[in-house]
Amino acid sequence: MQSAVKKLRLVIDNIDSLIIKLLNKRLKTSAGIQKIKSASLPFSPSREKQILAKCPAGEIFSIYLAVLMNSRKFAKNIKWYYISGADKKSDEKAMALFSKIFGSGISPSVLGGEKNLKEALAGKAVIISPRGDLSGAAECGYKMKLYKYCDYKIKNRPVFSFYSTIEPAFESDLDAVIDIK
Repeated sequence: MQSAVKKLRLVIDNIDSLIIKLLNKRLKTSAGIQKIKSASLPFSPSREKQILAKCPAGEIFSIYLAVLMNSRKFAKNIKWYYISGADKKSDEKAMALFSKIFGSGISPSVLGGEKNLKEALAGKAVIISPRGDLSGAAECGYKMKLYKYCDYKIKNRPVFSFYSTIEPAFESDLDAVIDIK
């Protein structure tokens, strides 16, 4: 039995070695893409949707969420905001999903509603909204254009939407819908 376990552990060691090499190569390639797209967010919802669509639900999907999270390097000068909804439970669910996708290192400032949105739109900002639609923000006299990158859903139920004042690198980066399995 011990020799069979040792043999299988050697197989796992070889697989782990390949995984580590490939993940390092993926992170370096992702960093290269981010340098090319330097003026935009290091985030392409349509591309991430394509990648996640290949992953089966369960552990592999969760692992790939972590790979994507670690592939992004957001600039330090971006301000992050979360527009609180009326429902505390929805807010907690949205923030838990946000942390799972973008990491716990990003801690958005909480805004009490859209009336405080003007402050958030004063510079490079990312807005997370559990209510989904902030398209009326531009019509309220705010000077910055707000781009809707994507909606995140769990089992086709909306959890939060991701907006930014930062123009996307590609038109296809806008209006994606990502369903977290």
